[in-house]
Amino acid sequence: MLLPGRSLSMSKVILNLKNERVQLQLCCSLFMAALVLVFPVTFYVSHQLTAEDVSRPKEDQSYLERAQKMDEKFLDQFNYFLAEGKNLSYVIERQEQAQKVMARSNDPSYRIGLALELLNQSFSAESPETEILNAAIAAIGCKYMFDLEKFIVRYMESVSKRSENIERLEKILKSAEEEYGNLVRTAKNKEQLESLWSSFKATHTPGIDKHCLQPYPDASKLLKLFDTALFFASECRAPYRKAYWTEGDCETVIAWSYLFVVCIVFGALFYLWACRNRQNK
Repeated sequence: MLLPGRSLSMSKVILNLKNERVQLQLCCSLFMAALVLVFPVTFYVSHQLTAEDVSRPKEDQSYLERAQKMDEKFLDQFNYFLAEGKNLSYVIERQEQAQKVMARSNDPSYRIGLALELLNQSFSAESPETEILNAAIAAIGCKYMFDLEKFIVRYMESVSKRSENIERLEKILKSAEEEYGNLVRTAKNKEQLESLWSSFKATHTPGIDKHCLQPYPDASKLLKLFDTALFFASECRAPYRKAYWTEGDCETVIAWSYLFVVCIVFGALFYLWACRNRQNK
């Protein structure tokens, strides 16, 4: 049972809510609260969508494994941006910066040197682990994949200069094979490394599906595959696992969120104004 005093206070609240000035103040308060809340919420969501974990594990092998997973993610993002016609340089710059921060080194060969060091240690112990072999191949392949991504960006801007593009592509392939040669020079299980290397190249060539890279082609044939995959609706175009957001996409969402809130508030104000005119009539 409500007490008389409490019932009276509730009636005053209801009467106040019917007052137009109170309604206007309430709408303005809700409008300001919505603006204050929308910004941090959308900022947090955008940060979660675009942020990368660049913390380095204490153990070197764990670091190499995390760097390899990061490469996988950025390759998938590159293929998505390529398919959607978005800014590929954005992906390359983020990948380069993230790997440098995680490695705590600006030396592009740091990761390769560390992988070779761990691999030589495992060879001397006569018990090379498969994880270390994969990490070593991924370290060499990362540079190869990164060079191919840069090549694709330049190639799409200068597709008419075919001879120059073949020369650049040949240099990239030659450099990767030289790095791989340094890896297998002292290795005992060359067949296993060759299998891992061939598989890595087929699955980590940006823009081209692995099924079109068996066996792995030379520079001239690879350039023809790029022509087919990049400029035509071809089965050789590399698929992607998911869609990715950029900071620009998140800024667009924030802008639309604010616009939505503004429309809701002004709609409420217009409704109050319409009700007032109806009562005056």
